[in-house]
Amino acid sequence: MLVYADESYREQNTANCKSTFAAVCIPEDRYRAFEIDLFRLKKHFWKVQEPSDLELKGRLLLSERAIELPKNREFIRQLIALLREYNIVPLAVVQDGSFPLSTLKVDHLPQLYRAVLRRVDRYMVEKYPNDHAVLFFDGIDHQTNQKVAVSFTNYMFRHQAGIQCQHILPVPNFSDSHRLREAGTPGRLLRRVPQHVIYVSESR
Repeated sequence: MLVYADESYREQNTANCKSTFAAVCIPEDRYRAFEIDLFRLKKHFWKVQEPSDLELKGRLLLSERAIELPKNREFIRQLIALLREYNIVPLAVVQDGSFPLSTLKVDHLPQLYRAVLRRVDRYMVEKYPNDHAVLFFDGIDHQTNQKVAVSFTNYMFRHQAGIQCQHILPVPNFSDSHRLREAGTPGRLLRRVPQHVIYVSESR
């Protein structure tokens, strides 16, 4: 199982500031076919000629103003149908405050990210007990990627809750920003549907 994780956050001084961390679970054997159909969908709605011509950004599709546009609503409807067709499952966790990956400490993985990992592991246990999740983070820069890798590895090997995540490979991988943000779009959509989102606080 391929799992693409990406964060969405606003600056700390933004009113009602919240951070979202999303993980999108994509069956490996269906990944290629899904990307082809996703490109066709983008080409139909946005007239793109190359898969990288348009980066799907949640704030451009799902803001209060954007979601009222018939074209955006129909695109989201067909995107959700595509996710269902390929058994792709987005998981999202929302937390008050701003928590960009660049602020991670190597000795502490924030509750926001732990909660997503627990959800991914539970999903694997329930639906794919004989498989493992391969996690991909959004690649930012070498220094930030290194901090993320160390923080994630420390959690998976030194924290009891991380050790219990037996269905997630404890090897952090990084992918390009364009692909990760497209993968994160379904997760940001969940943020608008509270009954499908877990809210956590750093004190938990």
